[in-house]
Amino acid sequence: MRIVLPGALPDSTAAKALVPHLEKVAPTLLHWFARSRAKHVTADPAHTLCTPLEYWQLVQRQYHPQDGLAASAGLGPLIAHDDYSGDGPVWLLELVHLSAVREGAVLIPAQYLNVTDEDSTQLLASAGELCKTAGFDVAPLSATHWRVQLPQGFTPRAASPELVSLTNVNDWWSLDIAGRPWRRLSNELQMLWFDHPVNERRANQGLRPINSVWLFGGAKPGQLQ
Repeated sequence: MRIVLPGALPDSTAAKALVPHLEKVAPTLLHWFARSRAKHVTADPAHTLCTPLEYWQLVQRQYHPQDGLAASAGLGPLIAHDDYSGDGPVWLLELVHLSAVREGAVLIPAQYLNVTDEDSTQLLASAGELCKTAGFDVAPLSATHWRVQLPQGFTPRAASPELVSLTNVNDWWSLDIAGRPWRRLSNELQMLWFDHPVNERRANQGLRPINSVWLFGGAKPGQLQ
């Protein structure tokens, strides 16, 4: 059995004070700790561009970044898994919700949006031609993710949606010249879906609108064991 508890370690200033409490409420867990050896692995999101949990999942698959991409690139083939055929880079679009705040914008990833197959199919049908005209060839992968082929020469270092959702979109939104076509397309999709029937229906159901996509990935399937 392997148990993963992301975010379970308290700050060092509070850890010592919690030990007596663990002795009372979780003696078995404390016994496991006493018999174990800690292994510290550096997983700074500023460099990996993904959460520590996502980085751990990639390490378990013996993933090693190549071609100047960050560790987060491995999430493309990791998420696509057996639903993707081919040996080229796996770039994904995740359906997300963006909300403007005073400091910029916040992102809510697909896993918290209750995206249905029907939602995804209708949004893709409305966006497909727009994406193709901009040089991005999009195809369905799942209800929450689409596969995308990028224009020649465009290989962004993209953070994972899960990491972006923990901070501010502006912290991870690249403003380089190469990404200008993608930023333009992203803005056009937000305008296209503002009053889309899918989002009108979701509003009537008390659900957040799916008003944008987040681009990430870039590694090849063969880079995961």
